Amino acid sequence: MPAGFFSSFSKARHSKKSTKIDDVEPEVKAKLTDMETTSSQATRSSVPAAARYLAVTGKEVLTVLQSAAGIVPVPLLQEAIGVALKIIEVCEEGSAVERKVKEIQNRVGHLMIVVVENVTKAEEENTEKANLKPKSIEADIASLLSTLGMIERDLLEISEQKRWVIALYKDLNTNTLEACMNRLSIALEKFKLTNDIRDSNLLQELRNRLARMSNKVNDVSRDIQHVVDKVDNIDNRLEEFHVLLAKSKRSATVPSSGSARQQMPLKPEVFFGRDDLVAEIAQMLMTDNTSRVCILGPGGMGKTSVSLAVVESPPVQLRFLRKEPVWVPCIGVKSAALLIETLYIQLQIPGDKQPTLDKIISELNHPKDPRLIIFDNFETPWNAPGEQQKLVGDILRRLAHLKHVAMVMTMRGSHPPCDSSIKWQSKNIQPTDEEACRLIFHEIYPASKNDPNVSQLLRSLGHMPFAVTLMANLGKEAHWTSKDLLEAWLECGPDMFSDNPEQSMTRSISLSVDSDLVKQNPNALRLLSILSLLPAGTTVEHLHWWAPTLKKAYIPAAVSTLSKAALVQNELQGSSSPILFVIPVVQSFMKHQGRIPEEVRFQTHSTCCQYVLEHACRYDLPEFHAKSKAIAAEDTNIHSVLFDSPTELANASESTMEALIAFCWYRCDTKATIEIVEHTLELARISGVKRYIAVATWCLGKS
Repeated sequence: MPAGFFSSFSKARHSKKSTKIDDVEPEVKAKLTDMETTSSQATRSSVPAAARYLAVTGKEVLTVLQSAAGIVPVPLLQEAIGVALKIIEVCEEGSAVERKVKEIQNRVGHLMIVVVENVTKAEEENTEKANLKPKSIEADIASLLSTLGMIERDLLEISEQKRWVIALYKDLNTNTLEACMNRLSIALEKFKLTNDIRDSNLLQELRNRLARMSNKVNDVSRDIQHVVDKVDNIDNRLEEFHVLLAKSKRSATVPSSGSARQQMPLKPEVFFGRDDLVAEIAQMLMTDNTSRVCILGPGGMGKTSVSLAVVESPPVQLRFLRKEPVWVPCIGVKSAALLIETLYIQLQIPGDKQPTLDKIISELNHPKDPRLIIFDNFETPWNAPGEQQKLVGDILRRLAHLKHVAMVMTMRGSHPPCDSSIKWQSKNIQPTDEEACRLIFHEIYPASKNDPNVSQLLRSLGHMPFAVTLMANLGKEAHWTSKDLLEAWLECGPDMFSDNPEQSMTRSISLSVDSDLVKQNPNALRLLSILSLLPAGTTVEHLHWWAPTLKKAYIPAAVSTLSKAALVQNELQGSSSPILFVIPVVQSFMKHQGRIPEEVRFQTHSTCCQYVLEHACRYDLPEFHAKSKAIAAEDTNIHSVLFDSPTELANASESTMEALIAFCWYRCDTKATIEIVEHTLELARISGVKRYIAVATWCLGKS
């Protein structure tokens, strides 16, 4: 029996259902035990040949194989083994089994073992081959079954003969047996040859597959080498990065060789409307007790211009005659270390170029002549993230201990830094008056002196000096009238100006709107968007109307953030409750380039309609006084949201039409405005609703 048979059979057995395997395995073990016992009792003088083992164990093994054949996925295999067993039994029943019969018996057993061995080899192949091979062997098994059937019939005829017939026709029976043996030999060789051919094809296929796998391995090897090269390059880049990072860290504390002291700029050539403020601040610097001044306000209001005008004022020039003022620009100073470095450079401290606060203090103390430091755009280091604010505050407090050192600070915000420990003289800068704005505009653009629309243009700019200056320069260069400039402003807002950093209002406003301080608070951005749609601002109490999606608990933090960034003003304007409002230039900035989400615009419009309908009332009703007062408080905002905001006229909703008509009746009963009623009538006609048309027409007649 071939040595690999039982190992092959075992592997095939383990791939089948466990229930069948459990039934067969005890019988196999029992037969093997019997075979070992028989073998141990044999003569030990020589090792039996393989043919002898087959002769002794052929029938026992075939009996086991017949039981196991049911789990081998080859058609007719179990039937073939059964026929072989019957042939062996027929041979055994003869009382005088001759040598030829024994040879047939042995050959049948050997043949079936070879068949089963070749069949079970299919189980060791992959799944696809294992499914294909039994189908290809099926024809060979069928042919073998036919041959065994013929041999069975011949042997049955011989076994049924009487002893005297067997003796009489011995030669004839022998010839029959030899014919059976020849058929067995042919079947065996054919079966083995067929499977050898299959094995040869399989080996060729395996060889081809191995060749393909070898090619893939080579490809993978090349890819891996490519990755290794890439990793080496990345590693080299990382080393370069670490070197640059180390240099960057050192630059935070050590002035670079290219760092140069920045000269203090001069006050603007055109400077009107700030004389009183400049004189007041200059007077504060004359005494130590009031020599710490912080100028607060939004960007573009002229804080830096005022501070420069103060430095150039005669009283300040005289007081700080011995030591020139120290200009400290803070626009890019985002840490305490950079603040120390900037101070160190601007003071031009001699020595080893290792900036420390102690060296700065020592420089300012010797001699103790009056000194003046101007910190410009101090909101940058003060609003830096993390623990930087505390470190920056510590620097300021140490400088404040030097009584002979005066400080002027410009900062976007509503409160000065370290106001609990430093006695600041805070000045919240306001827009210049209309007369000063006219002087600025005409001084820059003389051809506009007789332009009737200048006042309206200046109002749309909120009388902001920087915006007025930019608009006058643009009109002068483009030869545009104030009306042309106003139309462009309403269409584009601050984006109409140059992108030059020195002439870009968008950049100036972006420094506040896009700052880390504002971005880290989403509620602040949403509140800024809502307030930018309300030109007159609103009270904190009314925020629950205009900003219903903002939780009440989040509003104080949002207001605080916007105040620190100088984007929202919080002042009393003839009301018992402070008004929160955004300056016009920032409003215009927010309304363009999609900076206000459509969802916020829609919600504000819906809220406005709801507010008007909630307080709608005619003059002849008792509650008219209280409700009309509520509408009057938001009159400017309602007019802007309902009439000035871009709305699809043809798609005015029912609530929009109801709110428009209610607002028209309010205006009719308080201060009639024909333009508002006419606009409402136009929308009513577009809607096609007869009731809206009738009511709007009636209201127009009453106005």
